[in-house]
Amino acid sequence: MATISPEMILGAHIVDVFQSREIEDAIDIVISYFTVDRGFSFAMPFAEEPWETCDIPENADRLEDVEKIPSFKVVRKVFGLFQTLDEEAPIVVDIVKRIKARTIAGVCCRYDREFEMYYPFEGFLILDDGSQVFNTTGAPLGTGAAGLYLTDKEKVDEDGLVDYFTVPFRSD
Repeated sequence: MATISPEMILGAHIVDVFQSREIEDAIDIVISYFTVDRGFSFAMPFAEEPWETCDIPENADRLEDVEKIPSFKVVRKVFGLFQTLDEEAPIVVDIVKRIKARTIAGVCCRYDREFEMYYPFEGFLILDDGSQVFNTTGAPLGTGAAGLYLTDKEKVDEDGLVDYFTVPFRSD
């Protein structure tokens, strides 16, 4: 494993995305791993912690560039007493494809001035179009909230953004 430096990550293209999933105490735990065109893999950095390359765990699944999720609508019949489902066109999710089309322009954390702490603790990637890639590691079981996210530039909240590489490491 090697410590990731700005020179290693800035300008890199993500070529593969993987996720490991587990359930712990009614919490969905999802960790996203990224492989870049420079020959190494990583998970998102944590504020105040060294960021290192890693191996993709055996239990991690490769995410497809485009995923089609089945979609259904409820059809009501006979005064709403009986219901059936009709299949609609699938929902197309192309987050991985959109991430792979960009380069990494920055790595950030968010600093909460009121509480004087980095939050969320996990950092995120800024892509060359200004969008942000982040991973929600844990969420209540069954909500589907844990996992990989891509926020378009128009929806990005830039308040409290701090360059990961300027954050001092915590000394325990």
